[in-house]
Amino acid sequence: MKFIKGLLVSITALIVVYVIICFFAPKKLSVEKSIEITASKSQVMEQIANFKNWEKWSPWVEKDSTIKNTFTGEDGTAGSSMSWTSMESGDGNMKITEATEDQMNYDLNFTKPWVSSSKGNFNLSENDGVTTVTWSNNMDFSFIQRGMMLFMGIDKVIGESFERGLKNISNLGYKVESKPIKISEIEYMGNTFLGIRNKTTIKEAMTQEFYATNYGKIAGLFVQNKWKIPAKRVAVFYDWNEVDSTCEVFPAFVVSPETETAAEGFEVVTLEKSKAVVAEYYGDYTGAYQAHIELGEYFKENNLKSGLVIEEYVNDPKEVPVEELLTKIYYLIITE
Repeated sequence: MKFIKGLLVSITALIVVYVIICFFAPKKLSVEKSIEITASKSQVMEQIANFKNWEKWSPWVEKDSTIKNTFTGEDGTAGSSMSWTSMESGDGNMKITEATEDQMNYDLNFTKPWVSSSKGNFNLSENDGVTTVTWSNNMDFSFIQRGMMLFMGIDKVIGESFERGLKNISNLGYKVESKPIKISEIEYMGNTFLGIRNKTTIKEAMTQEFYATNYGKIAGLFVQNKWKIPAKRVAVFYDWNEVDSTCEVFPAFVVSPETETAAEGFEVVTLEKSKAVVAEYYGDYTGAYQAHIELGEYFKENNLKSGLVIEEYVNDPKEVPVEELLTKIYYLIITE
């Protein structure tokens, strides 16, 4: 009898202590984690707002093979939802309440092994091709839940899961989105070039080795004469004959108008001011053909006649990532 009485006293004491803990424990829980991802905002949002993509990065799917997901609604829009059952993680559902290009808000509900609900948010902001993703969740606890959540360290558990999920999103491997080609009519101000004129095949002129060899020779002349090597490189195309697959190309450096040289094989050329159409292309040099195609279409649509073609390689591939390589392609306009 004393044992039972003592047990009841102990249980009562534990209940009192738990109630006291619940009284002082937090009523709410807010968890927020962030990460920077080298990808566009739209690419990242596609992984988040489309619940079907969660199976590629969800920290819960990653560690619980018993999760079975069910999807309803239009992917990535308000009202779409994901429900799950699991022998290990319990049952629940998540529903999008708002979806824009910058954020996604959701309601989260658990039905097993206990009932709880919370509201969460993904917020995205992009700067120079890097997207900052912030994942937050806010939960209200009932009085009885407060002590249990405190003992479980639920804030740490959720925080670690958010960090793992965000890291998984960043590791999905995003294709760099190319910038659109910008075409505009301008007044080409003219320039002076020092380079090497080549009559060669189109096949050779399409190789990086062709330009590397020629620019190397030109740089060697500058070194020999103790001149400063110019930063700007160009290629002037005098002819491009697809019938016999030959071309005449002049790889060169931009120099001052006073520059002269008597070195064999080298030439100084000055181009005067002219009306022109320019395309600004970002990316690997091998993809610049698309800019030429669009320039050709522009000339055709506007009944223009093209003269010399100049490719200006604005920055150094050793100093910027390939997606930031800028090539300006000028088609000089022949006026009657």
